[in-house]
Amino acid sequence: MRTTLKKLLNIMMTFWSLAIIGLMLAALLHVNSLIDNQSQRAEIMLVMVIFGVLCASIPVFLITQGKTQKKTLQASIRAQQQRFEEALSTLHQGVCIFSGDQTLIYANPRYFTIYGLSASLAKPGLGLQDIIEARIENGVYP
Repeated sequence: MRTTLKKLLNIMMTFWSLAIIGLMLAALLHVNSLIDNQSQRAEIMLVMVIFGVLCASIPVFLITQGKTQKKTLQASIRAQQQRFEEALSTLHQGVCIFSGDQTLIYANPRYFTIYGLSASLAKPGLGLQDIIEARIENGVYP
């Protein structure tokens, strides 16, 4: 879905740029036919060309700016996630976090050590019921 949306946005931005350039060319031709003074014609054409280039470059700027912000945000999220996981992994207590549908999101290594569980169970997406059954098999249950 996101890839399709990105492609559509890029196509729209390309058409925007081409439309601006086309409009500017039409305006330049019209100005050329209205003004007899050569120096005035050149000045107006130069201003219109500069304006056209600026308008056509807006989509490029917006796309580039968005990609830069996205990369910065992704790096920040990765750094926060790493700090969070480091903090939880150094705790002496066993910690596990489950989603609303009772699947494992995160468990620190200490949780599996306390309950004598295999580290292979420490996979996100594992069901709470599977962990309880493994604890019962090991004789460690409330």
